[in-house]
This record gives sequence, C-alpha cells and structure tokens, in this order.
Amino acid sequence: MNYYETLEIHPKASKEVVRAAYKSLMQRYHPDKNPDNAEAARHAALIAQAYGVISDDNQRSLYDLQLREQAEKVYSRRSENYPAQPLRRTPPNRQAVAKNNAWYAWLLISVILLSGFLILFLAPKKPPQPLPHLDAQAEGGAQAVKQNSANLAPQSLPLPPPPSEPGQRPAGLVAKTLQLSSSVMTLSLKDENQRDHVLSIPLLFIKVGSYDSEKFIRDVERRKDAINRQLADRLTYASYEELARKDEGEKYLKKFILDALDSITGTNRFEEYPPTGLESPGRYGAVDIILLEPFSLK
Repeated sequence: MNYYETLEIHPKASKEVVRAAYKSLMQRYHPDKNPDNAEAARHAALIAQAYGVISDDNQRSLYDLQLREQAEKVYSRRSENYPAQPLRRTPPNRQAVAKNNAWYAWLLISVILLSGFLILFLAPKKPPQPLPHLDAQAEGGAQAVKQNSANLAPQSLPLPPPPSEPGQRPAGLVAKTLQLSSSVMTLSLKDENQRDHVLSIPLLFIKVGSYDSEKFIRDVERRKDAINRQLADRLTYASYEELARKDEGEKYLKKFILDALDSITGTNRFEEYPPTGLESPGRYGAVDIILLEPFSLK
C-alpha cells in the first residue's frame, strides 16, 4: 500500500483534498479516540507519515518518481516473461480491393458504351438501332458496383458499456474526499423572532462512500454548480437556535447538509451496499462533512 492509498486519495489530488483526507482519517484513527487499540495507533502513524511526504511538494515529487520507477520495473519484468510473437501476414485491405474492382467495372462499362456510340454513328446507310442490351448491362453493372460497395462498407459496432455501472465495484482506489464549495458560503438566516443573522461556512468537503464512488464523484462534478445553489437555498431554512448551541451547532450543521445532499443527489447514506475493501457494508454517496475551519454565525 502506497501513501496515496493510505490517505485514500487520488495520486493527482490537490493540497486541499490531501489536507481534508488527513484530517478526516486522523479523526477516525487517532489514539486518543481509540484507546487500547494498537492497530488504530499503527494506522494513525502510517497516516501521519504519508501526510508528511504528500503535503510537501519536494518530497511528493520524489515519491511520485519512485512510484513510476517501480511501475516501470514491474512492467519490464512482465514483458521479459512473454515469448516473442511470430510475425503475422497483414491481410489485404478489403476496402481498397473493393475500390479497385469498382474502378475496373466503371472502366469496362465506359469502353462498352463508347464502342456502341461509335458503331451507331459510323455505320453507313443504317438507321440507328437501339441497344437495350447495352443499357441493361450498364445498369446492371452500376447496380452490382453499388451492391458490392454497400456489402463492403464497414458495419457499425455497438458501443461498449460505460466503465462504471451501478453496482459495479471501482477498478482502483479513488479519492474519497471531494471538495464541494470553492469559496466561503455566506447566507442569511432568521431566528424565532424574525431577526436577521449571517451564516458563513468555509470551504466545504464531503467524504464519499466507497461503493461505486467513481460514478458518484463524476455526477457531483458534472452538477456541482447546481448542487451548490440548491444547498445554499436549503441552508437558509436552517435553525438559528440549533446552530447557536455550543458544542452542538457543528453537529447540527453537518447533519443538515448531509440530509440536504441526500435529497438533492437522490442518495441515502444509511442504505447498505455490498462490502468493499474500505467499508463493510459499503455506502454510496456523501457520508460525512468536513469543515477545514469552524463556521461563523452573527
């Protein structure tokens, strides 16, 4: 397992995603939250080690170079084990052969028609005679050429299915933390007495369930602007009194956002899916909210 797999992120993840993934994993595996759990402590140490390398630009570049070199060595060893393939004779290009045959057919038809034309006009003292057999031959030759061309035309093949269908397990590990908002979200709220207040939410990240996560991430990225607009509209109906509760406001805000995302994306974070390598049972959609900085309420 490399450092990217330890942090559960994509190798091209941005610094914000790396930081959010590290914070989320440490909240889960920190020794203070898992007393007397040696496995959790060991995993937390691995997470800290991976974050120390990936969060530093120079160390990350060197580490990426090491991963590429290792991959090239594995590929070269596998290539050496494969026997050399015998040379195969390239089959003739059927389309080129068909074009040549059509050209010769048209040439033959032209010669026949020209010969008939000369016979009609150069024969002395004879009225012109119709030549239906030549017309039929020409028409039949043209139809034959068209039929041959149609038969030799390349047939359309059915498109392959998309790389990730519902219920299909991802082929590889993908980023499990997705940045939802690109700037601070500022909203207007009213309390029970209809007084106005301002809610400011910093950069917002969502943790994605491991079941078919690639498909969900693609759907969110494609509709991110619309999702943010709908989420902002729903947050204006959040309870000011619940947000103002000490030590409980952030929990209420996260639950409110998760419920809204379930409704907007048509998912259910409580529904159980077949287990994956990261979760048992697996979950689909947004399963947690990560706030890099506390929200403010005025």
